[in-house]
Amino acid sequence: MNAKISAQQILKKLNLSNDECVLMFRSIVLLFELAKPDDDAFNLYHPGIQKYCKLTRLEIIPLNKVADADKFCRDERTLQKKYPSGFIVFSHSGKNQLRQMIRHMRNACSHAGISIVAYGGKEYIQFKARDPKGKQIKLLAFIKREQFGLFWNAVIKTLNFSSIKWA
Repeated sequence: MNAKISAQQILKKLNLSNDECVLMFRSIVLLFELAKPDDDAFNLYHPGIQKYCKLTRLEIIPLNKVADADKFCRDERTLQKKYPSGFIVFSHSGKNQLRQMIRHMRNACSHAGISIVAYGGKEYIQFKARDPKGKQIKLLAFIKREQFGLFWNAVIKTLNFSSIKWA
């Protein structure tokens, strides 16, 4: 018998708290779907995101091609050493960068590409999204667990929401 497993059950297996599970689902999956798809809705260079990155030393590295992101992400340990405060490397193919980053994170959540990683005495939430064939890395994110909620608050402040029409 094939039993369906909910997204929350998958996230709970990672030992995420209920609050973290809700944050993942609400902030990544739902907000991506509800936000307007235009370029003004997502802005990687929004002052709130820039301030957050400066304060926490999180490195956000957008690369234009999937092959470039894949090559950059091949040695995860080197990236962890180079960016101990965390990093997000992703491909955007010339499209809106922040929207593509969130899209890749949503896909990582949907396809079991999320894990908790211990490094240097700290816990990180790691997202890894691959191309449909599973060969190339489109996104590799390594965000300190205790800072994840603050990061999403900075992202949320850049979004404009479509009006929701109920049937």
